[in-house]
Amino acid sequence: MAVAMVAGMFGFGLAWSAEAATVGAGSYADTLPAGRSLPTGCGSISTNPRQWVTANAPAGAVPTNDWWSSILYKKTDCSYGEPLHAHPISYDTSGAGLGFSYTTTPAISGTATGVGEFHYPYVQDIQVGVAGLNSPDVKVDGWSDWTVTPYWSGGGRTMKATIGHGLPFGYFQITGGDARITAAGAPSVWSNSGATIGFTVNGHDYVAYAPTGATWAVSGTTISSSLAGKGFFSVAVLPAGGDRAALANTYGQYAHAHVTGTRVSYSYNPASSTLSTTYAFTTTARQGGATGTVMALYPHQWNHLTGSTPLAQTYVSARGQMKIVTGTQFTTSMKYTGVLPEVPAVGDGAGADLATVTGLLNAELGNPMDNRGDDTYWTGKGLGRAARIAEIADQLNLTSVRDAALGAIRTRLNDWFTASPGKTSRVFYLDPTWGTLIGYPASYGSDQELNDHHFHYGYYIAAAATLAKYDPNWAK
Repeated sequence: MAVAMVAGMFGFGLAWSAEAATVGAGSYADTLPAGRSLPTGCGSISTNPRQWVTANAPAGAVPTNDWWSSILYKKTDCSYGEPLHAHPISYDTSGAGLGFSYTTTPAISGTATGVGEFHYPYVQDIQVGVAGLNSPDVKVDGWSDWTVTPYWSGGGRTMKATIGHGLPFGYFQITGGDARITAAGAPSVWSNSGATIGFTVNGHDYVAYAPTGATWAVSGTTISSSLAGKGFFSVAVLPAGGDRAALANTYGQYAHAHVTGTRVSYSYNPASSTLSTTYAFTTTARQGGATGTVMALYPHQWNHLTGSTPLAQTYVSARGQMKIVTGTQFTTSMKYTGVLPEVPAVGDGAGADLATVTGLLNAELGNPMDNRGDDTYWTGKGLGRAARIAEIADQLNLTSVRDAALGAIRTRLNDWFTASPGKTSRVFYLDPTWGTLIGYPASYGSDQELNDHHFHYGYYIAAAATLAKYDPNWAK
């Protein structure tokens, strides 16, 4: 378990009982508190998180908060999943295969005085699959830092597709039938030369790449190929502008270098305050000896890109313009100038502002957490409030207010960080099935949907850090 491993790393004593495991002076429940809920969803998901993974999938806890998690942690569509927004492509799974959407116009709702939405909805251009495929569900065959490989099986056919953030390509391996691309309307074919076909659907340009020796045939809304019996191909969406035939040739250099792994790593140089991050791709050549791939970068990446020159064309995404580079990796370099947890007290130490803030802080002396509830959400909000009050009061030498806030944090954290037989509230439970801590009382789906853990628990961590700053013995 993760907690046990952390305890070992830092030398904490770890002890187990029937209902609690201790870490230092704290403890958590190792059996579900009475009356509390576990993750819920389709099938036997509460007790079997790996219900929709194949034998090839990585061991350990399954990812529940990734862009593709709805095809693994099924709750509303018990066979397939929700649309997967990977950018520049969005995807959707069904029994017949994998849908592609490249929406370039946002949908905006609301009024000048009302709350609305700004989003790029899933609008299917094409569906990629195998002739005769009728899979009762989609499973997950594997994943890496920002890719996933869904898996279909049905009607004597199988398909694996590797897709990921920043990849304009979908990579496919199939058995049992011809590759089939079904367009939302009659495709406009602008190039069909042997193994490569370029076509336009809904105003978006796509290219399908089959192995050497294969050809593509078009009939109505269907594009198909026997793949010369080799069982692999790829499909890419092209950005608008420029010579699309030339761009299709550029992409074609990487069409059969299937991405089989992704990994992000970073290093920080304190002397220059520079953070360097490398995004690396592992590729497997299904044909030829090509390495590398085509990568579309978000603005926060291409604005800090080093060592690579983007192509002229760009993609549209909900997160802004995406620029394109090729290769096996790209690196960004950013300056880290520090983060102030509080605005420093830089006033002149007198005047109405100081009197006002002093009065406001003194008014919190009796209730710095302003508790609104016992669940993880409201407890977290209260802890965060008390931590901010403690930090600001300390700057203004209001030690009584600071210590009251710290005392409230200490009392509440000690309670939450202690499990005991029969305790069902203000307690954390380590669910070994899902590999996650669940706090009870839960809220906003933090138990049944494993929702918002980073948000709720982040307040606990921040408050603990503030308390440790002033009371290091408590942290020890």
